[in-house]
Amino acid sequence: MKPAVISMALFLFALASAAQAQGNPVAGKSLYENGSGTTQPCVACHGNVENRRAAIDPGGDLDFDLVRARFLQAITAYPSQMGQYNAGFTEQQKNDVAAYIADVPKARPNLVDFRASATGVETAPATVTFRHAVTATAPLTLGAVGLSGANPADFRIRSAGTTCANNLVLAAGASCTVSVSFLTSTAGAKSALLNFPYTQGSTNVTRTAQLSGTVGDQPPPSSANPPGGGGALAFGWIALLLAALSAKRRGR
Repeated sequence: MKPAVISMALFLFALASAAQAQGNPVAGKSLYENGSGTTQPCVACHGNVENRRAAIDPGGDLDFDLVRARFLQAITAYPSQMGQYNAGFTEQQKNDVAAYIADVPKARPNLVDFRASATGVETAPATVTFRHAVTATAPLTLGAVGLSGANPADFRIRSAGTTCANNLVLAAGASCTVSVSFLTSTAGAKSALLNFPYTQGSTNVTRTAQLSGTVGDQPPPSSANPPGGGGALAFGWIALLLAALSAKRRGR
């Protein structure tokens, strides 16, 4: 394989690895509560993990990247209290702690963009997955999933591919899915919220995924998460590109 092809392959692999860099919330829970042997446990200063969650994003779904950025920022900003974690935690352990703090029930992707070919034409469905926290100590009970926001009538929850249901009980780490599509009779940008209400103990919470849709040649709004999720899709494109590069090389 030529150097240029090797360089491209390494670059794509590094890019994919960075996109997939997520921590292990179970390992992070142990680090948060017990430390690493060379560091104090996080509970010594911050107490229960719920205190950290509330301080970072009150009532939010605690995106992993946000939590990790705040954790690293605190290590730098407060060296006397947090500096021990800079040398005492490996990069993986920092990711694990961030993953534990971010381990709350959530819907992903939480931003989904649709583009219909024309008015009156339904798009292919996208799947939104609602998952309970891996480290949860109690199950949750899901309420009725529904649409709200500016243009809920322009989006459809499809029965095929939808496993989330009212009163569905999800154990720790368990998940369900909602299949949603876009169908509008008028041009212009549309938006809606896909709502996942749930009860855990005495707490009632609603998580949301933001939906947007456009018609024809109008560019869709930028999205952090493409329909159907980004990780597997990204690796699929990488595999296709590498295959193309390999075929081009054999043809020379």
